[in-house]
Amino acid sequence: NNFYLHRYAANPTFDFRVGASSRFFFAAEHMRDDRRSDRGIPSQNGRPARVARTQFFGSTRQNEAHSGVTSGTAAFEHVFSNAVVLRNHTLVGQYDKMYRNVYPNSAVSAAGTLTLAAYDHTLDRANVFNQTDLVARTRLGRMEHVILAGVEAGRQKQHEDRHTPASITNVPVTNSIRDANFASATLAIDRDAIANVLAGYVQDQVQVATQWKVVAGARIDRFSVSV
Repeated sequence: NNFYLHRYAANPTFDFRVGASSRFFFAAEHMRDDRRSDRGIPSQNGRPARVARTQFFGSTRQNEAHSGVTSGTAAFEHVFSNAVVLRNHTLVGQYDKMYRNVYPNSAVSAAGTLTLAAYDHTLDRANVFNQTDLVARTRLGRMEHVILAGVEAGRQKQHEDRHTPASITNVPVTNSIRDANFASATLAIDRDAIANVLAGYVQDQVQVATQWKVVAGARIDRFSVSV
């Protein structure tokens, strides 16, 4: 009971060519997901409590989960010749999530009561990534080579916080809907994080026979993370 789920998304794209050798691609995405958060039923004597499967434990006003993304993508491809292609891809995205719930935090006692705990958690994240690849085809002797070289750079920044109100004790199992006091909730987490990555890579795919290919490559990554 009391569950709902609302979800929608839009993803327009635009693709066009300039001459015979260049192609551009643009895309945007906006998505939302809103639903009731439900942590299920408590236990009693080592088994699920004998309650109706439709019974809700928590708050019908406060239990909610929201998530969304707004992002944009831009890509470029240029064909220098039948043997050499350059590609570049950029992604910029904003992501958010909020999860609030009141949930069973104990088994049902012999007196038929339980404890409800609660918290809310929000997370905001922003990503920027760029990747550039150069692909070249060549033949050495009887073997065909597809050589890939590229570089990738990215940055992620996020903030999250969590509030934990006081637990609600002595809740009758037959009357399990309660609101928590989020107005006086304790700030349990207040955290920022930044991550950066820079990578370079090279790869060779060799056609050694009609039915056999060999791939060899190397990649080096440099990460920096601050929390």
